[in-house]
Amino acid sequence: MGGLTGKVGIVTGASRGIGRAIAERLARDGVKVVVNVNTSMQQAHEVVTAIETGGGQATAIQANIGVVADVRRLFQETLTAIELEVSGLGTLRQTMGPKQTVRWMPEPRKF
Repeated sequence: MGGLTGKVGIVTGASRGIGRAIAERLARDGVKVVVNVNTSMQQAHEVVTAIETGGGQATAIQANIGVVADVRRLFQETLTAIELEVSGLGTLRQTMGPKQTVRWMPEPRKF
């Protein structure tokens, strides 16, 4: 996956399974990974540790992507330039309605 070095990517559902594998692969390819989880910050921190041990950069943010306020916060807490978003989720139980929009003014987050 050439050309990804230095880009910032959010991987939802990244604490286990396919989402974790995607996060770890992107990190090996030079992506600064935001490990997004809904519930288990302990698992998210394990993924961050694994990525950092392998020489990558990562941070963990808890946010339920089915909740507009959480999505807004996820982007606010992430680095200013989101260049990738990968969904590692198996299912999504809630969805945002067609009239709901997410607006944000991101602030830099230190990796």
